[in-house]
Amino acid sequence: MKLFWKSLFWIVVVGLGLPVFGSLLGLILSSFIDAQGSGSPGKEVLDDAPISTTPPDDLVNALSFFSGLTEVQKSEIKDSYRGKLVKWKLPVWDVSQRNEEFVIQTSSQGKIAIFCKILPSDDNEAKRIRQLAAGDLITCKGIVSGYTLGNVNISPAKLAD
Repeated sequence: MKLFWKSLFWIVVVGLGLPVFGSLLGLILSSFIDAQGSGSPGKEVLDDAPISTTPPDDLVNALSFFSGLTEVQKSEIKDSYRGKLVKWKLPVWDVSQRNEEFVIQTSSQGKIAIFCKILPSDDNEAKRIRQLAAGDLITCKGIVSGYTLGNVNISPAKLAD
């Protein structure tokens, strides 16, 4: 009888646990992978005028865990900025590199935190990104491509002066 319960336990753990774990892992990883289709904006749009030069209060509120908004309202606000060009000045938290692409994560001590994903256009831009330190202020200009755990993903992007 003890073997039966032990077997049943592991069947339940594997049968329910693995799909749940796989779904959560896929959800988290999908927000880090830029899967841009042919209709996605390219780097050429980065020279256009942004719709926002400071993080908008409604988006800041929608990304807050303690806002008075419902999940539906948060989704509508976040969707209204997806695909839009923004230009925000925020403090650097960390800089990482994956192949040729740099990801600049800003500090959440500002109004909002972002992942600014930049593919440098030349060696000077790459050098400038490598020299960034935590606390430096950067101006990230790019397209809002999605959201990860309360952060805004901006890709493609560039550092603006």
